[in-house]
Amino acid sequence: MNKIKSILIVIVALLHASAVSAIDFGGCATARQMVKEKRYAEAIAVYEKLDDSTKDESDNQAYMSQAITIANDSLKDQELGFRLAQRVRNAEMRAFYSMPLYKPEELIAKYKDFDFMKWPEGIRAESYQRRGHAYSALKQYPEAVRDFETGVDLPGGEPAEKGIAAKTAGDIYLSQLKDEAKAEKMYRKVLAVTNAGYWFRNESLLTLAGILLKNKRNDEALNLYKDLDIKGNGSPYWKVTLACGYAKALAANGQKVKAVEYLNMALQAETNQANKKLIQAEIDKLTKDMLE
Repeated sequence: MNKIKSILIVIVALLHASAVSAIDFGGCATARQMVKEKRYAEAIAVYEKLDDSTKDESDNQAYMSQAITIANDSLKDQELGFRLAQRVRNAEMRAFYSMPLYKPEELIAKYKDFDFMKWPEGIRAESYQRRGHAYSALKQYPEAVRDFETGVDLPGGEPAEKGIAAKTAGDIYLSQLKDEAKAEKMYRKVLAVTNAGYWFRNESLLTLAGILLKNKRNDEALNLYKDLDIKGNGSPYWKVTLACGYAKALAANGQKVKAVEYLNMALQAETNQANKKLIQAEIDKLTKDMLE
């Protein structure tokens, strides 16, 4: 009997814990809809109400991170953002969610010599990346790439955030620090982070391909495009841009007929007349080369 009673106590405790830590998805959906309708203050109020009803730290962080984002991104209200951040119960997470609220110079002043390895593993990578973006905004480029590289190499963090950080580091190395080898390394890290067609991945691929073609590493440039479904790309802009980039790599590798095929596809998808003329000029040039 005592054994059965003990089992029942454990079951009740587990059920209670589950109930305490359950996100209110209906409430979150309501808040998201309010954001779509630009009812930002109302959405924040919903998240605050949801937070009032939870005892779980992770739920508290989920609700308040959304509210802080609305205050910062949509309302541009730093004071409100900091007020909402005070509702985050865990001190380290409170500091983490407050980081985007600071202006670049404020963030650097507060965290210039801070060791983010002291914070929980799940937020270390993004913390370094956030400081890196602040350094980049202030044109302190060596410090920026240091933080970007640290954040990208750490475990955890969102793949998209890591991809953007790696791309930004690549751009800095290429245009500001004039280090093509390190730029290549960072662009390759972008490609390794995700295989989805995010804008930062596409831009990194195209820039990397340009570096490789410039240095006569034509086969490596062509290889970057091997897994892309350019013809099936649903974005007209990226369909045209990637097709033109692929055509350059194809032509550099002697595959001029296929290059013209992709340029013709780009020509049909392009709507800007000036761009159409540029694409047509590339087609004419390749056609002439093949006839000679």
